Amino acid sequence: DYCKNGRVEPKLRLLYAEQLWVRGRLQDATAVLSQLTVPANLEGAYYALQGAIAFLVGQTKGAIAHYQAGLKAAGKSQRAQTKWFEQPATIVYFFALLAEGSPASLKEAEKSVLIVQRQTKHPIAPSTPLLFAVLQQQQSKPTGAAQRFWHSHGSCSETHSSISST
Repeated sequence: DYCKNGRVEPKLRLLYAEQLWVRGRLQDATAVLSQLTVPANLEGAYYALQGAIAFLVGQTKGAIAHYQAGLKAAGKSQRAQTKWFEQPATIVYFFALLAEGSPASLKEAEKSVLIVQRQTKHPIAPSTPLLFAVLQQQQSKPTGAAQRFWHSHGSCSETHSSISST
């Protein structure tokens, strides 16, 4: 299914590049991605992985550009963007936006945290109250907004106990 006419399908190449990225083999992952012809249905994942690699090698602005291209490729609907955030490489997007630190980036990070917060099975969903509080602090917003988020979405101890009970 992944090999046709002796060629490895793009989906498998992308998965291989992702595995290289997870293992810290960024140059190898980049080499695999550079040889990939990306079909439209994989553009979101491709750009997310490119963004993660760019951020990890110190190219924050490039990383954000890749991530934004990935979000655009995913689609405008809330469902499509929620699905895009299910990819492991998208976790790094928050950190790229925080590192960039502009008001627009912090606003985008806040929007992204709210998307992930709705995904109870997302790996960083339990951390979204803390991420939201950090974003509020970075934007110098009154702590009341962060407190309202904490109260409406649970504290870390509540989140921890709900995770422990599963």
